[in-house]
Amino acid sequence: KLRDKLKSLGVKKAELIQILAQNDQDIPEGNDPVLDRACDALLFGALERCSKCGGQYVLQKAAYVCQGNLTEWTKCMNAEKAPPRKKTKIPDELKSEYSFLKRYKSSVSDRVFRYVPPSVSTAMKGVKKEEELPSEPRVKREKPPLYNMEFVILGKTSSPKDQLKLKIQKLGGKVVTKIASHTAAIISTPEEVERLTSRMREAKELQIQVVPEEFLEDVQGGGALSFITSRAICDWGSDPQTRIPTDEESKSRSKKSIYEKSVPAKMKLQVKSGLIVDPDSNLADRAHVYKYNRTIYNCVLNKVDIQADKNSFYKLQVLEDDNHKQYWLFRAWGRIGTTIGGTKVESYKTAEDAMSAFENIFLEKTDNEWKSHNSKYHKMPGMFYPIEID
Repeated sequence: KLRDKLKSLGVKKAELIQILAQNDQDIPEGNDPVLDRACDALLFGALERCSKCGGQYVLQKAAYVCQGNLTEWTKCMNAEKAPPRKKTKIPDELKSEYSFLKRYKSSVSDRVFRYVPPSVSTAMKGVKKEEELPSEPRVKREKPPLYNMEFVILGKTSSPKDQLKLKIQKLGGKVVTKIASHTAAIISTPEEVERLTSRMREAKELQIQVVPEEFLEDVQGGGALSFITSRAICDWGSDPQTRIPTDEESKSRSKKSIYEKSVPAKMKLQVKSGLIVDPDSNLADRAHVYKYNRTIYNCVLNKVDIQADKNSFYKLQVLEDDNHKQYWLFRAWGRIGTTIGGTKVESYKTAEDAMSAFENIFLEKTDNEWKSHNSKYHKMPGMFYPIEID
């Protein structure tokens, strides 16, 4: 009722934030969370801070869970059914604006959560008798043409890479960035084969055929493995059948980390001035990691959330063209042990612009200035931390 009343009277989000701020409550993002927290404070009293870390309690299902941090590395996660509260204060300007807030008298009480057990019929829906469990799928669907196949797109193709990726996915395949022993084929152009970049040499060493994008039209009706061989635009290639994993192998590989999943057994990395340009940038054969006054614009960040079982990384590199005054900022991010993640390459006209973008992202991710990363770096709660990679 209170929630509806606040809405009907047109109480603005900024005014609800005033109530929360007056009572030392953290301000959440979004309209509904602000309204929910304001209603909770008005009905039951404003929440005191967590006794263990001083963080903010937030309602999650049937308990209030602290959102604070015990240390720079560890979240609090203290949970209370009935956290301590205090009387809610209303700012004077809102009392004069809304008569019901002028009449409002705060009281402190515990919020009661009602537990409704599932009915027998609901509980039994998920239980099947032994004889009802099918020994095999009732409907056998035909596997799509590129089922269990992984492809890598290299170079400048006629169609945008996003369109090619969508076509491959619709045909049951998958687009990855790493060339590995189980890669079905490389989709590229004759020009790219002729250039024989470091990544193309990698495909050659693994004997993975290169096919044109028209290959995706040919396989609509099936026969992908034969088309990989007949459509190849390179003079190398082994039997593609040996590179396509079985269902069991595919399931097993999906449980491994992204590094086991994506990196081939042998992988050549180009080292320039003692530094490796990330091959995912597709610039390893023409650029190097940028240095300015002995400062190397290269870092790998890590953030571990033990409670949520998340181990995230974020990589940054400023790259400079080997022969021209051209600069890029390369970014890669993801979660170790999953396929979640991505990469991005942005071009800049000057080194100063690229360095500035690098430093801004570093500050955003770590809450530390880049200039202090080697000396006065301080780990901030919930933020990334730079790590050394051999």
